[in-house]
Amino acid sequence: HTAWLDVGHEDTARFMNQVQVVTNYWVLQASFSIGVCDAIADVPTMENISSTINKAKLNVHDLVRKGQRGELETQPGRTMIESFEQLVNRVLNTARD
Repeated sequence: HTAWLDVGHEDTARFMNQVQVVTNYWVLQASFSIGVCDAIADVPTMENISSTINKAKLNVHDLVRKGQRGELETQPGRTMIESFEQLVNRVLNTARD
């Protein structure tokens, strides 16, 4: 915006094009690439992920059962639904970490 006001639209467009040229050159010279095998998890990692997800599912299922039976404690300042949602979010966030 400032360049446009100072030197006009043609010089600003020329400048932006040259910045893109320099950026493209740098990416070609200094960047790196990964192969497909770098993006696929190995078997132990996949087993760990599956185990973590299954544990989180079981914990959430237990929370749902407790909620249906009315056994969940309402947290101070929250409704039962808000308390349930907070507990589920905590379980899922722990699984993600």
